Amino acid sequence: MQYRFNMTYDESDFIAFMSAYIARSTGKVSIKLLNILSRLAGAFMVIGGMANIVLSVYSAVRGGGATMSVLLPAIFITVVGLAIFYGKDTKHSGRMLWKNYDNKGGAVSYLFSPNEIKSHDRISDRKYQYSVIRDIFEDDERYYLFVSAKEGLILRKDCASPKEGFSDFIAEKTGLKINYIKK
Repeated sequence: MQYRFNMTYDESDFIAFMSAYIARSTGKVSIKLLNILSRLAGAFMVIGGMANIVLSVYSAVRGGGATMSVLLPAIFITVVGLAIFYGKDTKHSGRMLWKNYDNKGGAVSYLFSPNEIKSHDRISDRKYQYSVIRDIFEDDERYYLFVSAKEGLILRKDCASPKEGFSDFIAEKTGLKINYIKK
C-alpha cells in the first residue's frame, strides 16, 4: 500500500504546525488551554505590577520614601506581564515560520511507500526512512510527523490519496502512537 499527499502549503499550515510543536514540547495536547493560562498569568502580573507602582508612588507622595529598589521590580513585573499577555503565541510563531518558508506557492508532494518516504518540491528531493520519525501528532485537518527536534512534515488530510487508512499505516511503519491535538 502507498499513500500520496500533494499540496501547496499556506500560512494556516504553519500556524497549525506550531500548535503541534508546542504540544510536543510541553506534553500538553490542549493548546487553547495553554494559551488561556499564559494570558491569565500575564494579566495577573500586569495587575500586580501596576498595583505595586501605584502603592510605591502613593507611599512616596505621603512621605513614606518609596525607593527605586521597590519601584524597579514593580515596573519589571508589569513589563514582563505585558510581554506574556501580548506574547508570541502559536499564531505569531507560525506566521514567522511561514515568512521564512522558501517554497511559498510551490507544490509539495510526499509518497509513503512500504519502505521509505519521498518528498519533492521545487527546491529539493528528499528521502526519509520511517525510523527517523520521532513523534506523530494529528488534529482534525493534518498529520505532523516530527523527524527531528524542530523539523516535521505537515500532511493535510484533504490532500491524501487514498483518504482512508493512513493513521494505521504510519503507526504500523513507525511503531509510534499518534497523539491527538485538541484545539
